Amino acid sequence: MDKSITASLKKVIKENKIDKNDFSVVKGYYEAIKIYDNLVSDGLAEKRGYNLKTIDCKKNVVLFNTLV
Repeated sequence: MDKSITASLKKVIKENKIDKNDFSVVKGYYEAIKIYDNLVSDGLAEKRGYNLKTIDCKKNVVLFNTLV
């Protein structure tokens, strides 16, 4: 292994240019996170972590146009 980590990183940085469009995408993600956090704080959404919950695990299930 004759290449150092620094040389490898310099090569990656040189080859991968960051475009202005990339920043707008990241900005959109941060705005979506803010909206989501506001929904959670208002009680309209629930953080689930990394485990997906099934519909029967939900506390308040609202069914529209169904016969119960």
